[in-house]
Amino acid sequence: MSARAARPRRALLFLPVAVTVLLAVAVGGFVVVQSQEQADQIESADAAGADYLSAVATFQKQVATAVEEADQDDPAAIASALENAVQNPPALPDLDEESTGVESSSTYTEAVRVEETLLQPYIELGEELDRAEVSFTYIAAAREVLDLRVEDFVEGTLLSSSGSLRTGLIPRFVQARDELAQVPVPEDGQDVADTVTGAVQHVIDEATALANSIDANQNYTFTYADQYQAGITALENYATAVEGDLTESLIAISDLSE
Repeated sequence: MSARAARPRRALLFLPVAVTVLLAVAVGGFVVVQSQEQADQIESADAAGADYLSAVATFQKQVATAVEEADQDDPAAIASALENAVQNPPALPDLDEESTGVESSSTYTEAVRVEETLLQPYIELGEELDRAEVSFTYIAAAREVLDLRVEDFVEGTLLSSSGSLRTGLIPRFVQARDELAQVPVPEDGQDVADTVTGAVQHVIDEATALANSIDANQNYTFTYADQYQAGITALENYATAVEGDLTESLIAISDLSE
């Protein structure tokens, strides 16, 4: 066989190799393009997460400021300020959850976690404010009742007539007891309410017994200091606890903005 006749065979042998090389180059180019696309997705997810977390920080500061500027002695005023302040929380942009960027971006993952719990502290504060409003209303009413004193309705300590008892002291204490009964009792304040009501009822019962004894020309005496002091102590301890719980809740909201 001549040299000229052998050349076509060599060309045929080299052809598959050339095709393989071209295919490898094409695959390599695809890998480069895909890697760049993934990097772009991660960068986009990082940026979206960072923007959201920044907006959250601003939102938390605005809420804390609104709450702090409200009347701290009025749970209803604080609740109103809180409700207005949380009307428009920041929203995290929706990205394809299955994309490489979302799966690989720790910043976006953190933003998702923050979004899921963002409003929970404010919901809890709102609930605490609702409880505090009921409690403060009851505390104020009970204090007013416990401000009543027997000596404000009778003259002296030796009575010869039941008139001031039947027309002044007893009706006034009965009225105070009944008005207090119309004020909702906090869920955690029933024991306190029973103690306060018991102190008032003690005065009513003892004053009635005294009036009956006077009318029957019999001696009778009563004291109410121990019962009243028990009511006052229970009420003030309860008030301190309620104020402490509310203060802790308000501090927690303030801490979020730091």
